[in-house]
Amino acid sequence: MFGSPIGVEAALNIFKKDSSFTTVNQKAKLFYQINRRHRFYFGVDNTQSNNLLTDNPMLSINNYNSNFLSTRYEYEHRNNKKQLFQIKTLAQLEFGFGNREVLNNKNQQTKLFLNTHHIFFLNAKNSVFLRANASLLNSEIISKMNSLDLVASIPSEGLQKTASPLPSTPY
Repeated sequence: MFGSPIGVEAALNIFKKDSSFTTVNQKAKLFYQINRRHRFYFGVDNTQSNNLLTDNPMLSINNYNSNFLSTRYEYEHRNNKKQLFQIKTLAQLEFGFGNREVLNNKNQQTKLFLNTHHIFFLNAKNSVFLRANASLLNSEIISKMNSLDLVASIPSEGLQKTASPLPSTPY
């Protein structure tokens, strides 16, 4: 911002599902750029979801509002050459805490987010792109329900891991 290492990041995302519900997500963050590769962010996230079908009692869509304070570390290594893929390495780690209000019940929540990718250049025309995304949302109400065996019939000891010889992909 005006030649200083301090900057602003803001985002607005509006999602409408048919005529069922709308979700509005607003983010505002200040960042401090240590050098050209390292940044620290601090800001707020607000998400509000509204049921648009109030006349249909068969649907159980509840309005909710969530507010988070979050902090993020970002590492970004850019290519020196002007290529198609300018960011060679990106690593983002974000932590946030806040609350979510549903039907006048407030629940404490903690979230953790990891986004990383790296491009391995094999030669002038070939490269390999690796990416990893992970998210964790820890909620007070989910923890209480899980201890009572009410969340999708998950037993208190949790889910059992199964080994798979092939990695699963969304494609």
